[in-house]
Amino acid sequence: MNTIKPLLIIVLFLLCNLKHIQGQQLTQYGKSDTLSIKSQIFNSDRKVILTKSLMGKSDTLARKTVIYFDADDTHINGTVLQSADNLTATAEMPKSNLVGIMQVDRNTEFLEKEKLAAFLVKELIPLTFGKRRASELQAKG
Repeated sequence: MNTIKPLLIIVLFLLCNLKHIQGQQLTQYGKSDTLSIKSQIFNSDRKVILTKSLMGKSDTLARKTVIYFDADDTHINGTVLQSADNLTATAEMPKSNLVGIMQVDRNTEFLEKEKLAAFLVKELIPLTFGKRRASELQAKG
């Protein structure tokens, strides 16, 4: 009987703290925001999903690092965000801001690479970073 009482106390303690333990998140990213852009290049409305990195004041590389990728609603908050979170947590990728570009017609738009590049340079980057900073950005990849 004497051994059951301490065991019962431990079990009750763990049950009381279970909700707190489950509520912790170790994510490197904040909530995603979806923007709608009237693109003159594609002559249509474009949806763009922005997800900012949760960075400290000293994370200057993270403020400058942006990853643009093809996106859809189901994958940005699932597979892509989880993968980026894991790569950032293991230091395989720097903290980055993520920009998912939703396509209207993937097959056509991927063939029109000039339009996609023009959309990025002339419409999307200035919108997400401001016109002054857009001229400072350097594309890689």
